[in-house]
Amino acid sequence: MDSSYNSSAFLTALIPLALCVAQVINVGAEAIKFDTNYVVRWGNDHVFTINQGRQVQLSLDKYSGAGFGSKLSYGSGFFHMKIKLPNKNSAGVVTAFYLTSNGKNHDELDFEFLGNREGRPITLQTNVFVHGQGNREQRIHLWFDPTADFHSYKILWNQYQIVFYVDNIPIRVFKNNTNIGVMYPTQGMQVEASVWNGDSWATDGGQTKTNWSNAPFAANFQGFDIGGCPLQQAASSAAHCYSSEAYWWNQNKFWKLDHNQQKALEDVRKKYMNYDYCADRPRYPKPPPDVGAEGIGATFDANYVVQWGNGHVFTNNQRREVQLTLDKNSGAGFGSKLEYGSGFFHMRIKLPGKDSAGVVTAFYLTSHERYGHDELDFEFLGNIEGKPITLQTNVFVNGQGNREQRIHLWFDPTADFHSYKIFWSQYQIVFYVDDIPIRVFNNITNLYPTKGMQIVASLWDADWASGGAKTNWAYAPFTATFQGFDIDGCTLPPATSSVAQCYESQNHWWNQDKFRRLDHIQLRKLEEVRTKYMYYDYCADRPRYPVPPPECV
Repeated sequence: MDSSYNSSAFLTALIPLALCVAQVINVGAEAIKFDTNYVVRWGNDHVFTINQGRQVQLSLDKYSGAGFGSKLSYGSGFFHMKIKLPNKNSAGVVTAFYLTSNGKNHDELDFEFLGNREGRPITLQTNVFVHGQGNREQRIHLWFDPTADFHSYKILWNQYQIVFYVDNIPIRVFKNNTNIGVMYPTQGMQVEASVWNGDSWATDGGQTKTNWSNAPFAANFQGFDIGGCPLQQAASSAAHCYSSEAYWWNQNKFWKLDHNQQKALEDVRKKYMNYDYCADRPRYPKPPPDVGAEGIGATFDANYVVQWGNGHVFTNNQRREVQLTLDKNSGAGFGSKLEYGSGFFHMRIKLPGKDSAGVVTAFYLTSHERYGHDELDFEFLGNIEGKPITLQTNVFVNGQGNREQRIHLWFDPTADFHSYKIFWSQYQIVFYVDDIPIRVFNNITNLYPTKGMQIVASLWDADWASGGAKTNWAYAPFTATFQGFDIDGCTLPPATSSVAQCYESQNHWWNQDKFRRLDHIQLRKLEEVRTKYMYYDYCADRPRYPVPPPECV
């Protein structure tokens, strides 16, 4: 194997992360025998047990391959297998470890190792099928020789994310973004492993066929314990597994990657990824809705420019992260290069971490006119130390705002990044925090944006923002950090005043019928936020509006 794939420096840097993730594997896991949790599915005479059933070898020859699967189905969990791949020239040979619900409209989570021509690196392909729909391939070249020894391959699956790990290093994340139309596994799945002939497609697009003179090809498996939520019936729903707090993988800290894991994921993507369906424009001229959920790919310069405060703008992580700073002399701001007429706009933001009274961090859309502008606002109002951060949203139409709603966030937005998103179609505007809807503004005649808007983010000070508390400059500079610079919007030509063409186009997923209103789950989440965390709503401010504004009715 090419020595360039033995990146010792990369692995050494990730040892602390590996040790942390490894703690979730049960002590003595390798003592579990194959028969405890698994059965042979096919190719019985090509299945061999070793070490008193603690290791299984599947072989492939011209006549048959083989496969085994779990006795039970599972609705979530942390699934793993230690695998040593066939060590001969294995073009056309596919070794697989995956979860599947089987059937025509099946769910499936795949590790597929695509056999290599001699001297070429092994390709690992991952895929996600939901209700029969796959075509979500990502491929990496492994940074080690997977034929020389056993390595661990793991899948974390909960209601918030699916993470694929190689030796405890995350290589792929698939987020549960049902609010933007991305489906998510709902069926119980069995754990499967197999080795088979896939030379119609697996190596060089099917051009290099299996060389049967190298047969039999042998793949070895260890680690037959299963950490999952078992289901009574194979076809059962995963819903009760998602909601159960009895399982460690449903805890808050496993809802997303931490900072070190995110960095490790980005390192893998940058160094070893050789195909990502999200970036395949010939195949997907418009990215699927599950693209860019975490904004990993786009650099700042791809879609944005600094608008003011250049000396207070700093970039990190190859310009995939931007810091804005505020001191007594200046704040800073950046904006999109283009204007948009509808879409789904998002930013990952980490707020200033010190006593930030008087400091405003903003992410918003605006049409910029001095008079009669349209605007959709997220404004984070700095806090007096020990008090919760206030998030204010506002909607301006034709220069008329004063539509403030304020909530106290249910987490510390200064401790880590969180996602803030604005969905804008001709039917509704929805503000989201970490995929939870916190506000809806419906399309009411003459009370809805009609102008193209630019995306803007900024950091500045305002003497009104914290109940009159002034900014304490002893804590300066204040720093807000931004990630996620991909944009999923309907672009408008320069000087275009109307958004009608964006509202009417059926080429944009947000114009589909199913996105005209929130579903019942989203409505329930919205009501929970309003009940628990909202403390000001202009619609209920009778001293200010003795007669409620028309959109409040």
